Amino acid sequence: MRCLSIIFVLTCACGGSPYDGCDLSWTGDDPVLGEMVFKDGTRLAGGSYNHTIRNGRLSAGTFTINVRADGVDEPSFDEALMAGFPICRHLDRENDSILYNDSGGAWITDSSHTGTLAIASREGQELVGMVSAELISTTGAIRQIEAAFRLGPSD
Repeated sequence: MRCLSIIFVLTCACGGSPYDGCDLSWTGDDPVLGEMVFKDGTRLAGGSYNHTIRNGRLSAGTFTINVRADGVDEPSFDEALMAGFPICRHLDRENDSILYNDSGGAWITDSSHTGTLAIASREGQELVGMVSAELISTTGAIRQIEAAFRLGPSD
């Protein structure tokens, strides 16, 4: 019986996706380096991240996540990268936000349409994680997005 318990524990420990974090879970296709993959199958290439001491930006194609910190309520992007993983950020329009342009127009997060950025891990210089958010367009349309990413530094 003890052997069965050990096998069960090992099986449970191996479950999940490397993109999971911050109560987000990914079951879609894995992105390759420099790519963001959405649940609907959309793939955005040419992705990377960059950062200064206070701010960061993750982007792929026409999808951008700005990570800003006021230094009071949440750590800067650099501080978060040094503190450990996962890194969980609330996406609204205050400090951290999304801007996405596609054939349907411009989509953003705001105080009423929010989301979560989960940087699950760092593999070498690559950031691995996912994002989930409700976005609003300039026409007032609303959509839900979920995507996984694997991004290297732009510099």
